[in-house]
Amino acid sequence: MTKHLFLLIILLIIFLVPGILQAQIKEGDVLDMPDSLNALADSALIFTLEPEKNPNDRPVTIGLVLSGGGAKGLAHVGVLKVLEREGIHIDYIGGTSMGGLVAGLYAAGYTPDQLDGISNKLPWKKLLADEKERRDLPLQEKNNYDQFLLSLPMIGFIPGLPQGLKEGQLVVNVLNKLTWQVNDIHQFEDLPTPFFCVATDLATGDTVLIREGDLPMALRATMSIPSIFAPVEINGKMVIDGGIVNNFPVDIMMSMGVDYVIGVDVGAPLYKSDEIKSVFNILDQISSFHQQQRYHDNVSLTDIYIKPDISGLSAMSFGDVPGIIKRGEDAAMVQIDAIRKLAAEIRNQKPKVRTFKLKMSDTIYISKMEVEGLEKVGLKMVDGRLGINIPGVNTVTNINAAIDRLYSSNFFKFINYKLIKDRNGYILKIEVEENSHSLFNVGGRYDTDAGASLLLNVELTNKLIAGSRLDFTLKVGPNPRGGVQYLVDRGQNLGFGINIHYNSNYIKTYSEDFNTVGGSYFMSFTSLDLVLFSNYSNNASFKFGGSMEFLSVTTEVSPIPLDYHGDPFLNVYAEYILDSYDNKYY
Repeated sequence: MTKHLFLLIILLIIFLVPGILQAQIKEGDVLDMPDSLNALADSALIFTLEPEKNPNDRPVTIGLVLSGGGAKGLAHVGVLKVLEREGIHIDYIGGTSMGGLVAGLYAAGYTPDQLDGISNKLPWKKLLADEKERRDLPLQEKNNYDQFLLSLPMIGFIPGLPQGLKEGQLVVNVLNKLTWQVNDIHQFEDLPTPFFCVATDLATGDTVLIREGDLPMALRATMSIPSIFAPVEINGKMVIDGGIVNNFPVDIMMSMGVDYVIGVDVGAPLYKSDEIKSVFNILDQISSFHQQQRYHDNVSLTDIYIKPDISGLSAMSFGDVPGIIKRGEDAAMVQIDAIRKLAAEIRNQKPKVRTFKLKMSDTIYISKMEVEGLEKVGLKMVDGRLGINIPGVNTVTNINAAIDRLYSSNFFKFINYKLIKDRNGYILKIEVEENSHSLFNVGGRYDTDAGASLLLNVELTNKLIAGSRLDFTLKVGPNPRGGVQYLVDRGQNLGFGINIHYNSNYIKTYSEDFNTVGGSYFMSFTSLDLVLFSNYSNNASFKFGGSMEFLSVTTEVSPIPLDYHGDPFLNVYAEYILDSYDNKYY
């Protein structure tokens, strides 16, 4: 009873005395409270307002920030391997550019060892070049690839300047393959590890924080390297590489409310004047000027700062991926005492586990396909170029290859796809942006026999029939030729074409010792072809057609005159073509 009464008196002092005193204090008065009462009030206030921290009340949270740096960013994988080995559980991960890419894949569920394998297998230079290779082109396009040195987009009927920026199609296609198991997650905080990445608003230069949306497109946005990749639209804003405004976003990670921040920095310092030797160095230097203070502030905000050795490396140093990853491991080992101290602090907490690890198996059942964005290209052409079983069992690897085939048809500027789970399996949803430009192609040739010649070609798409290609070709030189070809390519489905071709050639005859010209003749050849065809793949095609050919030979200089204008030749033919060369000239 006495104890209860004593507690009641204390509570009355805490709540009533301040109010009574405040009522008696006038403006300018100084409160003169007995020391014993002050001490009691102070201790009570400390008890009620500032309870002693208990580390077991709330688990300690750890954020990991990965900077941008191109190929140097693969060192992040090595750091992740050490952190996992030492028992550091990452509660939040974020980054910029290549750091954003590594962070996003880790957030999606990949282990550091899986990221190591992926990093070593990906054809980085091909992905960043974003160029179609000959083996990826449909058979009818391979000839153009071999013959022409320059391709210019047609703006109306006038050739324009070549597009200098890449859409990043190959990068997005690979990212779709790698993240298909989480593509139904649109809030990045719901990923196995919560995630953010950073981009730059092209209109204002402001930082754009990306925490939701399409994960592959978010990763494509954060690494939209200026002068290489085209901007990406994110939430109504055109954005580019986040490294321009915040290459090491520790401040953003702090705003997420984590207790500890581990920062991995592969950014390069400003170039010295004698080190600026290319336009890329200049762009990099300009973009780095205004963020230097922010960068240094972010470095100071880290609890553990890891700085891999990037000497001798550039943003395009993809030739030694294992070596770069090893540099990341070595840098983490420099900070191993701090890492182990943090690991010891969280060891007594309830063990944390990631939601799941991504399975490397990719066999799925596709119940149906949906295509958005088709205007001039027909669905039959898309279906034929894809060549996959719908409905039916497929692999994500085969779907990815099918998207590559569709893109290589040159009818599309950009293609994105998603695998959306339904009760019967997965829906393959494809979003396309059709290519609005026709092409003006230029080629040339020189040899000691015929001399120099110029080859001109205009390639028009979607004329008369959706999914068609109309070509006009003219060779200017000693042996002129020309032609018109109209093809409707439907991939594995049956397509058709018409080809009118004219070719001419001056034929020389030589003496027995081959030292003098004995005579010369002019031969012209004209043909009209009608053909049905089916492309089984980019490398194989079967044709069935008929042709009408006209041959004419006249004498230019010869002791034996020859003048032939024969009747037309009528032919019916079947042809199987196999062309798997990656380069026709080797």
